[in-house]
Amino acid sequence: MKKSLVMLVLLLALLPLISAELKIEKEAVVDSFIVELNQPAIFNFKLTNLGNSDNFNIYSLVGVDIKPNETFNIKEGETKELQVSLWPSEALLDAPQTLNFAYKIKSQSGIQQDILTMRIVTLDQAVDINSYNIEFDSDSATVYVKNMIGYKFDEVKASFHSAFFDFEKTFSLDKYEKKEFPVVLNKEETRKLMAGSYTITSNVEIQGMSFKKENTFKFTEKSEITSQESTSGFIIRKTSVTKTNNGNLPVIVQVKLKKNIISRLLTSFNTQPSIVDRTGFTVYYLFQKELKPSEVYNVTVRTNFLYPLIVIIALIIIVYLVKMSSSSSLELNKRSAYVKTKGGEFALKITLQVKARKYVENINLVDRLPSISKLYEKFPGLPPDKIDLKNNRLEWNISNLQPGEQRIFSYIVYSKIAPLGKFELPQALAVYERAGKPTETLSNKVFFLNTPRAFVD
Repeated sequence: MKKSLVMLVLLLALLPLISAELKIEKEAVVDSFIVELNQPAIFNFKLTNLGNSDNFNIYSLVGVDIKPNETFNIKEGETKELQVSLWPSEALLDAPQTLNFAYKIKSQSGIQQDILTMRIVTLDQAVDINSYNIEFDSDSATVYVKNMIGYKFDEVKASFHSAFFDFEKTFSLDKYEKKEFPVVLNKEETRKLMAGSYTITSNVEIQGMSFKKENTFKFTEKSEITSQESTSGFIIRKTSVTKTNNGNLPVIVQVKLKKNIISRLLTSFNTQPSIVDRTGFTVYYLFQKELKPSEVYNVTVRTNFLYPLIVIIALIIIVYLVKMSSSSSLELNKRSAYVKTKGGEFALKITLQVKARKYVENINLVDRLPSISKLYEKFPGLPPDKIDLKNNRLEWNISNLQPGEQRIFSYIVYSKIAPLGKFELPQALAVYERAGKPTETLSNKVFFLNTPRAFVD
């Protein structure tokens, strides 16, 4: 009797450990609980009873209500499909999060535990809205909307507002779907905007619930100044220089002019110069202004030669002769000098001097090596942007030069055998743009002898 009682106690103690073993397979239908919509997370369960026939019940003790919570039966070897809804408690709704929690499946013979993962999100967390960065020369922008959760939104009403666009859309969003909406830009208006970060504000309505979302995108930087200069009139001479900021960055532009001590007395300006510098018989005027995007700066100079007539004629002749002598916007000078070497090779240092008389841009400087020489691999100054030894050709690129600005480039050529007699170096060539028109300038001719006194211009 006493032995039977002991066996009964042991059996009752071990009973909770003898549970019906379940094979649990689960798949998220909706992986998130949306707070404003009060929409539960939904999972499909496939439960296979690997033990004896039993009654089961699913529940959790961590503040998540699992429905249905009714008891169900699974026979031995049977597979049961079940869809459950997860409802977090009010305490969990205060702090949206990704929640990994333990749930239990209780049977008559024991308890089996497993883990579920659900997200608790607000409606604005469920949808991501932004615009891709906008390039300066873009004709359009692209706004995208992305569903961040596994819940399908059948109808989304949204309006998108920024400095670049303002439009509305109604659309649907499948689970984790991303939709893009291109919008044509008004380039005349966008050119007035400065580079930097801009805000896109979106007002969204889903199932009667509204929220506002803000994000930022970038308007990429571009610096571009165009310059136009025109001169008209004879007795009353008018010079107009116009600089336009075609980029999206604020830029300080300068206009430099000079007059002699006589013409300055007959000259008037539409705007006052920032600096006036008198040097000898010449007066230099510097006009300077910061231009915002799409802003235009114009300097107009009027010189009235009506009084006296003799001075007018003299000044016209002088101006004409000066203009004829300096018609080229770019001056290109080439010279060479003999270089002593340790090994006794014949070597020349060739120097190119580029000086702008007027504003020029997109300058391509080309020089050719003498056919009898080789190029020394080290350069005294800035190396060429392109070296073509097959065609004995060197190239330097200069983006722009302001009036009076100059650049100097040098390189060294050598020959194992010293040439005899007098030789002419190839002329250098500069191809550039002036006021949007392509122009080219040749250098002076340079000769050299096989003596240290190397060249004669």
